[in-house]
Amino acid sequence: MAALILCAACGVTSARAPQAPVPDAARLIERHVVAVGGRERLEAIHSLQIIGILNERGTLHPMFIDRRRPNLLRVRMLHGGELVFTEGYTGSRSWEGPPEKEDCTPGPRLPPLRDTRPSSSTIR
Repeated sequence: MAALILCAACGVTSARAPQAPVPDAARLIERHVVAVGGRERLEAIHSLQIIGILNERGTLHPMFIDRRRPNLLRVRMLHGGELVFTEGYTGSRSWEGPPEKEDCTPGPRLPPLRDTRPSSSTIR
């Protein structure tokens, strides 16, 4: 209580300096697009490779992510210098390949899943 009275007597306040408002996501994206040269320059990029390291509970795994327009994706992960994981996406289908097969391709197309839920006419 004595500290509160002392602060009041000295005119000390806890007011903070006003902060600038946080811009919304659309404004941030717009600023980023302008900073990297505009939408046309971004759309001219047809492939991208991202290289990183996944830290899985202290075990480090180099990862390579390859993207190509329009919707192609390949993710590869190494462990101890050996390829242990490959996954791909063609824009409509995804697959995983065995570690020993680097250039995996999609397997045969699976039949669509049947809807086994009861229809609204059978529920009363």
